[in-house]
Amino acid sequence: MSLTPRQVDQLLKPVNATRVRKRDGNSYMEAHDIKAHLTRVFGFGNYDSEVFDLQLMYERAGKSRSGGEAVSVGYRAGVRLTVRSPDGSVLATYTEYAAAGATNYPVNKLADAHDMAMKSAASYALKRCAIHLGDQFGLSLYNNGSTGAFVGGTLVGAEKPAAPDDVAVTDETEPTPNPVQPDQGVSAEQFAPPQFSDDDKRSWLDSVGAQNTLDALQALWRDAQQRGAVAGVPGFQAAVTARKAELQSQHGEAA
Repeated sequence: MSLTPRQVDQLLKPVNATRVRKRDGNSYMEAHDIKAHLTRVFGFGNYDSEVFDLQLMYERAGKSRSGGEAVSVGYRAGVRLTVRSPDGSVLATYTEYAAAGATNYPVNKLADAHDMAMKSAASYALKRCAIHLGDQFGLSLYNNGSTGAFVGGTLVGAEKPAAPDDVAVTDETEPTPNPVQPDQGVSAEQFAPPQFSDDDKRSWLDSVGAQNTLDALQALWRDAQQRGAVAGVPGFQAAVTARKAELQSQHGEAA
């Protein structure tokens, strides 16, 4: 058994900007958030995170800023992440390494220093494993910190038509589907825009401002058309139009 359509749809959504943290100009996601989201998407007991390798890289004495005796330690961790389908069969396994250190801990806190360095290295490696699962787990952040959809779509596992290659960011109004006649035996509700939660709406709108190039904005527009956000998120089209004008102005292009 593979992923369900609902799981695929969730994995293809852009990451909710409220899950992203900033530090020293870099965007990142916290390990506890990654673990919580693995549970949300795959279910309790349907993923495994194994630290299969953990090595002490160094332990050295030094001085703290106040001049006291201090110790610094560093570890390298190898983590294996396995995700499963709803029936428990293995879908994929990802393996990554990361290193982390704990610097200038008081010598009487040596155990704490080791604990911090080990946990940090394992957490970093887990997050590196999880980005193989796409934007919901931070892949788009490697695109200059963008929270917009980076994967955009997949040719397998999603029962949705691919977006046309020639779709462009435009100021034109999204065309309305042809009206359905009663004798066609199809309910009009099938053509209603998808319903988005308030968090999803905010995420779509936030993703517009996160696009730093016209190509990225165009890719977001295509994804939004495919997934119904153009019609289902109030203000999305206006936000795209405004962002397009900003980017054109920044690059000295004619409107």
